[in-house]
Amino acid sequence: MAVTIAAVVEDGQETPQAWLPLQQLRIRAGADPDAALQIIARDPGHDESIGSRLDEAASLCDLRINEGAQRVDIVETLASTLDTMRATFLGVGAVTLFVGVIGILNIGLATIHERAEEFSLRRSLGATRRDIALLVLAESMMIGLLGALVASGVCWGLYSTVAPAVASGVGTGSFPIQACLVGLGVGAAAGALGGAMPAVRASRLPIAVVMRA
Repeated sequence: MAVTIAAVVEDGQETPQAWLPLQQLRIRAGADPDAALQIIARDPGHDESIGSRLDEAASLCDLRINEGAQRVDIVETLASTLDTMRATFLGVGAVTLFVGVIGILNIGLATIHERAEEFSLRRSLGATRRDIALLVLAESMMIGLLGALVASGVCWGLYSTVAPAVASGVGTGSFPIQACLVGLGVGAAAGALGGAMPAVRASRLPIAVVMRA
């Protein structure tokens, strides 16, 4: 059966669908009394007149209407779903960030005891308490920044390989660089939060630790 393709509709559906005029459908498929048509019409600002216009079109095409026009708020439903997903991912991200801060805090506190002689030696050589605190804080921020950088690289790889396969038929768009930059900033901030207490403790170590060593 020869057909002519006039256009391609990017509707985002995984199942292929063909669109053709009603008369052509009747000619090719025959008159089937059990066949049903579902018409989706959109006319902003004229919602009330859509029902009457569809009734007129059905009468002209000799179609029997089983149900009247029903309003389908697809945009509002999708927006509500997206808001729920955003809130869920935000909650998961907040919990993950909190766990990361606790991890950096534990690592920082554990290393203070091991590096006590180093910090005291730096103090004896002229480093101030502020210098020691900034050193520990910078190291913690680097840990958070490196973690965010690795996570961004993994996300970029998954976005480039897995996302097109999962969202077949729908364009994924370009990788969100802005979100990646925000993630790097949040990672550095998490490192700063986790390293604040270790930095304060390291700056308060007495110089006498070197003498005891």
